[in-house]
Amino acid sequence: MRFSLTAVFFLLFLLAVSAYLRLMPDRTEKQSVLHENAYEKLLDLHEGDQIVSVRIEDRERPGRLVLVKQNTGWFIEEPIQGAADRILAEGLEAALRLSKRGPLMKPESGWRDYGLDKPRAAVEITLKQSQEPRKLLFGDKAAVGNSVFARWEKDPDYFLTDPNLLRAFLGSPYSFREKRIFLRPLKGLSRMKVQNDAEVYEIKLQESGWVWAEPIDLLGRPFASESADQVMGFFRGLFVKEFIAGEPQGADKGFGLLSPETLLEMAGSDASLEKEVLRLGDELPVRDAYYAHKEGSPEVFLVARDKIGEVFAFFRTLTQAERSHAVQKRREGNPAV
Repeated sequence: MRFSLTAVFFLLFLLAVSAYLRLMPDRTEKQSVLHENAYEKLLDLHEGDQIVSVRIEDRERPGRLVLVKQNTGWFIEEPIQGAADRILAEGLEAALRLSKRGPLMKPESGWRDYGLDKPRAAVEITLKQSQEPRKLLFGDKAAVGNSVFARWEKDPDYFLTDPNLLRAFLGSPYSFREKRIFLRPLKGLSRMKVQNDAEVYEIKLQESGWVWAEPIDLLGRPFASESADQVMGFFRGLFVKEFIAGEPQGADKGFGLLSPETLLEMAGSDASLEKEVLRLGDELPVRDAYYAHKEGSPEVFLVARDKIGEVFAFFRTLTQAERSHAVQKRREGNPAV
């Protein structure tokens, strides 16, 4: 699944969060309505309570997807391990907290009539203040109206809810993985570096502002803050193009990553803020990408070759301009030059 689909899932989450059930049960059907208040919260949380884990079982995909909330954010525990896409994970959490359900109804017959005997998807939720998880089951699409049948497992009643809520849970494990490469906050950032086998560019933040650290002939010269912002933008705009199957052991299996010569690095002056280093391996021309991994992580992935090229091209342009400016200054100061 391509990264562009993340935007699609995010829109679905927004719909799930903001939408209210628009359709009441079909009056022509024989249904026993237990409560007349049509728009109840799907999940009613006590003050201070929060969702700490979500386990998703999709009938059309093997296994399950397990998301767990930790102090630093959401992480995937199954079927792989790694950071979860923050926007998607928080979108799921918000969708569960804010979505509405229709009135509770007694089934006229068994759950089969609603597709709830073999649910399309099951979402198990664990709350911080409760040791007993709750499982939300999604069934068939209702014959009339834009809604799906759903119920809480162990409850004798069912209700209608927005189908966008169901769709929000049907992404692949890839779609829920964090695909941003550089995650550290920009606050406290004091150094950025890119290098390959022939070039090294590094800038550092001092009290006077950003300055060149490499190339050596530019050491200490001012580096425009606007240009530094653009470099930050390049770093923060890098995303995983594709995760390589077979990792997390992949980084030890080659791909040109055993002794990579190309890297991008962000670091801060505060030792408590871990530096982030992206190391690039062999090219994969058929995908217009490089094999890559982050220092300290065994995960191997592809990163777009053109995005890496943009960073180096930007520094080359600035370097040439800086050197040309220095030559011009020398000529102005010494007419004999």
